[in-house]
Amino acid sequence: MSVLLASTIVLLMLPALPARQVVLVGTVATDSGVPVANTRVTVAGAQSDATDPKGRFRIALSKDVSEGERVLITVEKPGWVILHPLDGEWNLPNSKLQTIQTLRVVIVPKGSKALWTSDRIERYIARISDQITRLKKEGDKSRPVDFSSYFVQLAEKYGSTPEQVRQEFDNWAGLVAGSSDYRKLGLAEFYKSNFASASENFDKAALKDQERAKDLSRRAEQAELDAYENWKLSGNSLSSLYSFRRALDKYAEARRIVQGGRYPRLLAEIETLIGNAQMELGVRVAPEEASRLLVGSTSSYERALQIISRERYPAQWAETQASLGTVLQVEGTRVDPTKGFQLLGDAVRAYSRALEVFNQEQHPKEWATTQNNLAKLFRSKVCVRLGRRVPNRWIRPHRPIGVR
Repeated sequence: MSVLLASTIVLLMLPALPARQVVLVGTVATDSGVPVANTRVTVAGAQSDATDPKGRFRIALSKDVSEGERVLITVEKPGWVILHPLDGEWNLPNSKLQTIQTLRVVIVPKGSKALWTSDRIERYIARISDQITRLKKEGDKSRPVDFSSYFVQLAEKYGSTPEQVRQEFDNWAGLVAGSSDYRKLGLAEFYKSNFASASENFDKAALKDQERAKDLSRRAEQAELDAYENWKLSGNSLSSLYSFRRALDKYAEARRIVQGGRYPRLLAEIETLIGNAQMELGVRVAPEEASRLLVGSTSSYERALQIISRERYPAQWAETQASLGTVLQVEGTRVDPTKGFQLLGDAVRAYSRALEVFNQEQHPKEWATTQNNLAKLFRSKVCVRLGRRVPNRWIRPHRPIGVR
């Protein structure tokens, strides 16, 4: 009994297990749609199952099988071969991206003309090209390829005669001649032993593929930026609802997208927004959590300032300095006098740096807000130095215009 490849609908179920074991669920049927019952199906040459009366099977694959790995699906059904996917070769999908994969596989009787699809012929010409190149020896001269031995092998495998196989290849080459697909043209020229023309067509195909890859890369990058913007706007919306804890979750999603050095300005932007939300939440919660949030806010602003420079992004840099001054001012009134006096001094320096950009002529509102916060801050420093309570109206400085 020969073992041939078959199956029609396969569902890949990837349970949320630590080991990520793949469970393959599918149905075996003929090309006319008749289920194939009581037939053993094997995957990757190891795990197998017998189909039920409706042609269904279920196989738990080995944990050694990797995502993206190419495996063979075989069915013990004499006289039949697989039509789609080609030769039963199938790549396991990535379980992180998709939990259920549907695979439609069709089998046909040996000798069927339906076997000779363009995909099958093109795959074999490409493989023959690889084999011939590997077998070349030093001193060999260029000569036409003799496909006769390959036609014999394919005839035996698929139940045809070598002459029938040759005719199918010739028919395919004739149809491809009018194609605009450079890869198909290259394969057809190789089949006809026109190697120089084949190379030229493959060059054109490669250049076209590279342009397509660049376009896909640009689209993927834009999709990333769109996702970042939408996560950020979701966080902004929640901040407007004073739901700062939820806003932080959205900002964290946005930050994951722009980490890695490709989008420094956006990373600085989201770090600033995270700092804002941490500070807003910090002044509204119990002291123990507030301290952690305010320290986290300070760190977020400092990370942003490590990324952007005054020279390149002056307005964003100044806004972040003002925000840093604000959180240091708030934090300085909530700790012991010694540390508080130091933090308030740091706040003065942050506000002063912001005023290097926020001058009265070009940024009058930002300048006025920052000067007002400085005035409150100096009064707070006096209270802290004297060990007096800081009035509530001084604890919460105003945010500069444009700083959210």
